[in-house]
Amino acid sequence: MGGTLPVIDHKTERESDINIIKAFAHPKKVVVAGPGTGKSFLFQELIKAKKEEGKTDFIAITFIGKLCDALQQRLTKFLFMI
Repeated sequence: MGGTLPVIDHKTERESDINIIKAFAHPKKVVVAGPGTGKSFLFQELIKAKKEEGKTDFIAITFIGKLCDALQQRLTKFLFMI
């Protein structure tokens, strides 16, 4: 049983997942994922899409203080770059 493992295109997979999440009609999203899985990137993409629709108010809730600080820094920079 010495077969080769399939090659995974992580960028394409992440883009597909983000598009699925963005396509959900409900405006509220719950993201449960481990470290390094792209949660901050997902928040950026969701906020970018909403800004393009003219939205200006956003909320992200986390129960981990360190993550909160990281999201605040990263998303604040992102919001002012757009």
